[in-house]
Amino acid sequence: MRAARQYCGALGKRADCQVAVSVQAATDRVSGPLGWELFLPEKWAHDTQRRTAAGVSDEVGHGTWAARAASVPIKETGPSDGEQDKPT
Repeated sequence: MRAARQYCGALGKRADCQVAVSVQAATDRVSGPLGWELFLPEKWAHDTQRRTAAGVSDEVGHGTWAARAASVPIKETGPSDGEQDKPT
């Protein structure tokens, strides 16, 4: 995957980078990802040649951060019936 010039929160400025939108589960001590998805810059959204060269599928589209976060597929990460609390 190639990069695009866009805002990078880790650097606090615009840079050539890839950005992902994620949904996290968090407690007061830890957090972990439930799902994530590539954030596609608007200029890439309709550039078929660029998308093909970078291997970006047609399913990945551009949208606001909030819209992208709402569409992130959430994956089940472990037992949901209390099994994680039982000793092995």
